[in-house]
Amino acid sequence: MEEKKLQRRRGDRLDAEIFRVTYQLLENEGYQAVTFARIAREAETSRSVLYRHWDTPFDLVFEAVHDRNRSVEFDMHDLDFDQGSLEEDLYYVGDNFLTWLTSVPTSFNQMMLLEIQNQPKRIKQIMQEARTYNISVMEHVLKNARRRGELTKFPPEETKLALFQIIRCKVIIESADVTKKELRVLVRSVVKPAIQHFDY
Repeated sequence: MEEKKLQRRRGDRLDAEIFRVTYQLLENEGYQAVTFARIAREAETSRSVLYRHWDTPFDLVFEAVHDRNRSVEFDMHDLDFDQGSLEEDLYYVGDNFLTWLTSVPTSFNQMMLLEIQNQPKRIKQIMQEARTYNISVMEHVLKNARRRGELTKFPPEETKLALFQIIRCKVIIESADVTKKELRVLVRSVVKPAIQHFDY
């Protein structure tokens, strides 16, 4: 009964408060501090409310981080950018992806690596969703290039994913910073030539 009163009182603000608390715990104390008991207490709700919406704290963290960083995410349903050339489109995509990837707490990336062992099926699902999304973005870039006469043939999927994979490896696996200059070199010397290779 108390839970129902609390839900009514909080209304649409409940999810926002849960996400805020979750993100704050992740950012300040790390993934290990994120438990349903702790979130329920600090968000002034109950664990049963959390269990009804998320199977595990991992699922809640994942959704909270994406909700927090939605403003810097590419929207694959609204692809209308054209920077004037294949190289500039690739740089634009890489820069936006890098901005999103580095906007999340370091502990989020550590969480993803940890859960590869603990939740392999869930991680595989997330990576497949990311792969589909990344390919959609790259196909927009390639269509721009073909329309401008820069390409006639599209490369295979792994080449389409190269820009994302290299940046992801640098940031998450190597914990390295990727500067604007390094991104420009990556696009000009690696990704663009790899794409153009399949056009000959």
